Amino acid sequence: MTQQITVNVKTLHGQRKTHSFQVSIFDKIDKICDKLREVEPEDMKAYSQPRLVYPVGKIRILNLEDSIEKVELKANCTLVLMGLTSFVWDPNRMDRCLKVSLH
Repeated sequence: MTQQITVNVKTLHGQRKTHSFQVSIFDKIDKICDKLREVEPEDMKAYSQPRLVYPVGKIRILNLEDSIEKVELKANCTLVLMGLTSFVWDPNRMDRCLKVSLH
């Protein structure tokens, strides 16, 4: 039984690159996000809640705490990075007519 597999991750930000990573089948899915943070630190900072989607058969959003073995990822599969990005007001781009109220 192979304990290391290659997993591809397609990003939808920046240049929309596809990254390939060697991971252990016993690693958690979050390990893939950690590897993405190493290769794209600035782009990954924008994701407050990264999600990895497995678009094979029934589309699944993977639980980051599950192991690769548990979710039965196949070698050379491709995941898609999605998720919530954080929002920050940019005072240089804010229209002067825009008013923000806490009420």
